[in-house]
Amino acid sequence: MGCQLAAPGTHIDQVPKDGHSKIGLAEGAIDEIDHMVTASLLDTNIPKCYWDVVVEHCTLLNAVTQSCPTDHGITIY
Repeated sequence: MGCQLAAPGTHIDQVPKDGHSKIGLAEGAIDEIDHMVTASLLDTNIPKCYWDVVVEHCTLLNAVTQSCPTDHGITIY
């Protein structure tokens, strides 16, 4: 499903199964955005050609609402 949600021209690199534990924070962020996208797509009836816009919107929402890991007084955005 990742290829269907990626913006046109995006290259996706596959991570080996043993490589996921090395990037735990990134995997957690991707999982959170994945849940947001899934909920948004299930809640609406958006045509497939606009799914990449939904992904970008959910990524922006995540960026402006999550606190920075090094300074909790600001967002990561």
